Amino acid sequence: MRAARDLRPRSLLARWVQERGAVSLVAELAALGDAVILDTRVLMAALATSSDAAAWPPAEERFASDFGDAARIGTGWLRELVEAASAASVPVLLGGHALVSDGLRLLVEAAWLGR
Repeated sequence: MRAARDLRPRSLLARWVQERGAVSLVAELAALGDAVILDTRVLMAALATSSDAAAWPPAEERFASDFGDAARIGTGWLRELVEAASAASVPVLLGGHALVSDGLRLLVEAAWLGR
């Protein structure tokens, strides 16, 4: 996203949210696998048309979404996403780049330790 500083950040998933809604996005992702791990910061940047976090939902809402706390989220699409994730048919993890990079790697390593 930093590379998109002078350009509008774009995301196919953000377009899906705009056109079909967050509930539809979560349902489609859940139908594709046994779990969903979604970097919501990319969605935030694309929907805000800015890589500057100041244009995104407030930090309190971003972190509340990471914990699945929809009650603390005032941004409509984000609240809808968190509620849909909580009700999904498969586990859904929402978060930022730390979740989908090293966090995911550590999770996979920990899972394989038990085998």
